[in-house]
Amino acid sequence: MSKIYYLFTKNKTVYSLKRTLLFLCICFISSSVFGQLRTWKGLGSATPNSGATSNFNYGGNWSGNVAPTATDDVVIDFADNNLTSAIDLTSDAVIKNLTITVSGNHQSGTLNVGSNTLTVNGVASADISSSNPNTSLSIGVTSPSLAGAIDFKSDATFGLSNKGFVYLIGNVNSKIIFRGNLNLGLAAATVANFEPGTGVFDGISIQNYIHSNTTACNFNNLIIG
Repeated sequence: MSKIYYLFTKNKTVYSLKRTLLFLCICFISSSVFGQLRTWKGLGSATPNSGATSNFNYGGNWSGNVAPTATDDVVIDFADNNLTSAIDLTSDAVIKNLTITVSGNHQSGTLNVGSNTLTVNGVASADISSSNPNTSLSIGVTSPSLAGAIDFKSDATFGLSNKGFVYLIGNVNSKIIFRGNLNLGLAAATVANFEPGTGVFDGISIQNYIHSNTTACNFNNLIIG
């Protein structure tokens, strides 16, 4: 009887171990497929990580100490009330959904891709929630010559709250690609002498473009299709 009991116990242990390994594999696959929420913890955030910088590609600037990947949702909030901040890409990056806000009383917050390409596979939104009417948010390339690009592969909305301006910026060499619907609110605009070089509308189906601002949103070049 003891021998039979031992075999049963051994088989039960093996079964339990297999079940545990299967559970861990499922968790790993789920994490890889569905991604994570990556919140900016670098300079300009409300509670920066120790050793925080402005580097978008540095894992230490994000929740979980991991830089965003193609399956991750990215949330950036310029929340420091006493800091004018910029986030800089130092290499190409691909993410899922992108949400950028300015909730602190910044004079400005900037997402600068430099000479790199930021690809947003999911939806993107950028807006101001700060009570400071002079607050602004700029997205694009800050250099007067670098040929960086942002590729919005799904719907994008900018400046719907009308609490502060959201600027699309660049130079003659830069590019912004819209492959989904584009909604530019009352507070969305471009800046004279800093307009993006080329605006591309290249959706696989009908694209809706809404521009609520009476101020022009200019590109040096425009490509449709």
